[in-house]
Amino acid sequence: MASLRLYLSGVHSGPNPSPGLGTARALRERFPDAVLIAVDYSPRSTGLHDPVFDEAWIARPWTELDLDVHARQIRHALGQNGLWISGLDLETWWLADGSRAGTKRVLVPPKTALRRTAKPAIAAAAELGHRVPPSVSAALDSWSLDRFCRRGGWRVWVKGPTYEAHPASSWNELELARTAIKTTWGTEAFVQAHVDGTEESIAFAAYAGSLLAAVKMVKLEVTSEGKTWSGAVSGLPPADRSRLSALVRRLRWTGGGEIECVRDRLGEVWVIDWNPRFPAWVYGATSAGYNLPGELVRAALGLGSSGHSAKEEGVFVRAVYELSTSRPVPSLQAERHASSGKHPSGMPHLSRRLSRVSARPMRAPEMPGVETELAGISVRSTPARVFLRDTARRQFKQAAEAVEAWGSASGTAIRMAFSIKTDPDPEVLNLARGNGLLAEAISQLEAAQALRHGWAKSELVMNGPAKQWPTDEQVLDPAEAFLWFADSVEEVVALQRRRNGIERIGLRLRSPLLDSRFGIPLSEPESYHALVRAVRRFGSGPTLAIHFHHASSVVGPGLWRRAAESVIAWASALGQDTGMSVTHLDLGGGWFPDDFDAVAAEPIIGVITEARHRFADLQVVVLEPGKALAQPTKALIVSVLEVRGGRTRPSEVVVDGSIAELGQAHGYPHRVYLETEAGWRPLAEGGGRILGRICMEHDVLHPGLAWPRSVRAGSRLAILDAGAYDSSMAYRFGLGA
Repeated sequence: MASLRLYLSGVHSGPNPSPGLGTARALRERFPDAVLIAVDYSPRSTGLHDPVFDEAWIARPWTELDLDVHARQIRHALGQNGLWISGLDLETWWLADGSRAGTKRVLVPPKTALRRTAKPAIAAAAELGHRVPPSVSAALDSWSLDRFCRRGGWRVWVKGPTYEAHPASSWNELELARTAIKTTWGTEAFVQAHVDGTEESIAFAAYAGSLLAAVKMVKLEVTSEGKTWSGAVSGLPPADRSRLSALVRRLRWTGGGEIECVRDRLGEVWVIDWNPRFPAWVYGATSAGYNLPGELVRAALGLGSSGHSAKEEGVFVRAVYELSTSRPVPSLQAERHASSGKHPSGMPHLSRRLSRVSARPMRAPEMPGVETELAGISVRSTPARVFLRDTARRQFKQAAEAVEAWGSASGTAIRMAFSIKTDPDPEVLNLARGNGLLAEAISQLEAAQALRHGWAKSELVMNGPAKQWPTDEQVLDPAEAFLWFADSVEEVVALQRRRNGIERIGLRLRSPLLDSRFGIPLSEPESYHALVRAVRRFGSGPTLAIHFHHASSVVGPGLWRRAAESVIAWASALGQDTGMSVTHLDLGGGWFPDDFDAVAAEPIIGVITEARHRFADLQVVVLEPGKALAQPTKALIVSVLEVRGGRTRPSEVVVDGSIAELGQAHGYPHRVYLETEAGWRPLAEGGGRILGRICMEHDVLHPGLAWPRSVRAGSRLAILDAGAYDSSMAYRFGLGA
C-alpha cells in the first residue's frame, strides 16, 4: 500500500479536539506504509505538527477560499490512489454535495443521510428505538422560549445546528448563549431539554450502506465542556448492532459516525447528537481493538474486513504532551486569519458562508385589554410605574376561581396568602385583602403593614429566618398568627420555651431533592432526630403545620411536585415519630403567572391528594401565588432619549428608565408596547435593544425588538410584566440623591 495517500481533515488537538489526529494514529497502525496527509485551514491547528503525518496541506482560510476551486483541488489531489476522510462536520456537509466531491474517494455520507441525522430532530433516532429530548428553536419569541425552559425546570442546552453547546439555567444565561452562537456561526441556535443520566456514544464505520464495525463507549471522565477525557469501550450488543446496521443501509451511509446518547436512570436512551464523522476519541477505540478508520479504508479499497479480533472491553484515557516541530507556529496576536482559539479550523467562517438565515420578527403573546388600559392612564413624567387595575382585578379573580376548583377536585379547603415582600404596593395589598387572601410576612415590619391594611393577627402567615426582627417592634407573637413556621431546629427549641398558646407547631422543611438555604434539612439523620426531640417537648396538645417552598419557575413543575411529595413523606414520618397530627400544609409560591393559570393544577392537586393520603387530619392547604398575581399588574413607562443606528431601521434606543426600576430585566422576558398616534401597540422582537440611562454595561432593558421607523426621541414605551419583584426590589441609583 506504498502508493496509498490518505487525506485527513480537522487535525486540531486541544481541549475540544477534532478527530483527524486520532484517525491518523488508527490508520498508521493498519496501513504503516501509507502516506498520511494532515489537512486543515489554519496553521494554528496543533495536530499538523504530529509526526504521525507525512505531509501537511494548509489550505487558505474559509473566508478566502474559492469553494469550487478547492473542490477541484481535492479531486486532483485524490487522483486514483487517494482517499479523503473529513473530521469537520461542516466540511462534511459541503463535501456531501456530489457536485463538490465528484468522486467516491471522498468518504462522507450523502446529503439525504445528513438531513435525517441533523439536529435537533435527529429523525433517524427513532429507527434505533431511541428518543430525542424535547427542543425548540432559539429564534422563538422570548416569551414562548422562556415558557419552554421554565416548565422544563431550567436545565437546558443552547446548541448550534452543527457546533457548540452551552448549558443554561436562567433566562440571562440563555440570552447570552443564543446570541453568542448566532454571532459566531451566523445560524440560529436551538434549545434542548437536559436529560440526567450516563453519557454514552456509539461510534461506527460504514461504506455504501454496509455497517463495517461499531463500538459503544461510556464516558468515565469529561472536560468542563463535556468532551470525553476517558471512557470504557466495548462491542455493540447484537440487538443494537442489528438496528444500526439496518439504519445505515437505509441511509446509504459512507464514512465514520458518532451517535451521542444519555441513558437515564430508568434505562431509556436519549439521542442528543449524531456527528457525521469519527469521534475525537476514535483512537481510544482502536487501542481497545476496534480500528474503525482502518475498516473504512479497507472497505473503500475493496479489501474486505480485516477480521481482527477486539477485546471485550477496554478503557482509554487522554493525555497531553508536547511535540518538537520544525514548522513555524504563528502567535495568536500575529495570526491575521485566526478565527478563535476554540475553532482554529475556521468552521465559523464556513458556517456563515453556507448559512441562509432570514430574520423575521417574532411577536410575543399580547396581554388582553392592556392597550385600552394604558390609553386611560395619564403619566406626566417618566420613568413611571403604573398600576393596571383591570389586569390586577382579573388576575386575582382568575386565581380565586382556579383555587376554588382545585379545592373541589381534591376535597380540601385551600386558602391563598399574599406574600407582602413580593409587592408591598398599597393597591396590591388592598386587592389581596379585599379578595379574602391571608397575608404572608417575613418580619415584624411586614406584619405591622398587614395589620394597617386590615388583616387580623389570626390571618397572618409568618415565614423566613428573621420573623422576630426588629426585636424592639414586636406586633405579633407566634401564638397569635394563623401559622408561624420555624426555619431551623434552633427556632423550634426557642418556640418550645414559650409554647403557651401555640396550637400549631409550624415547620419549614427542606427537601433533599433541592438545594436551599431555607428550612430544616431532612436528609441529615442528626438534624432529623434533633427535630423530633424538639417537637416532642411540646407535649401532646399542638398539631403540626408543614411548609414547603421552592419556586416552580426555577425548578419546573415536575421537580417541584417530586420535591413537595418528598417533604410530605418526611412530614408523615415526623408525625409518626412525634405522635402528632399534620393539620395544615403550606405549599408556598414561586409560580410564574402563565404557569399558575395553565399548568399548576395538575402538580398542585397531585400534591394535595398525596397529602390527604398521608395526613388523615389535614384541614387546610395554603398557597402563596405572590408573583403569579402581582407580576402582570404593572407597567414601566419610559421615554426614548436617543435613537441609534441603521439607515432604514433603528438598532438601539436609549431610554430614561433603567435596571434600577426594572431589576428583573434579565430574569425573564418582558413584553413591550409603543405609544403611537393610533394608540399603544405591541412590538415584535427583532435586533434592536433598549438601553437604560445608567452607565453600567448590563443596563439593557430588552435585548431585541423590531423597531418601527416611527420611533424617535420622545416616544414612549410601556414595559409590561413589571410588577412583583420588579416593583418591590426597585432602588434609587443614578438619581443624585
